[in-house]
Amino acid sequence: MQERSRFTTLRHMPRLFNGTVDRIPGCTIRRIREVTIESDQPMAYHVDGEPVAGGTKLKARIHPGALMIAVR
Repeated sequence: MQERSRFTTLRHMPRLFNGTVDRIPGCTIRRIREVTIESDQPMAYHVDGEPVAGGTKLKARIHPGALMIAVR
């Protein structure tokens, strides 16, 4: 996601919920198995829905098939 103003971010917020996030200008979607996110400032993120105060580097891995989702 390219950096943008808060107003533009809020304007496109509904796309996160209606399945059209891929149509936001500057948004790129890729399938990956590992990612490293680095920041100049310490980051806050969620693990299993719980907030965590982290450092300046976050590494995450995807385990294919590890998460089962039920849809009604």
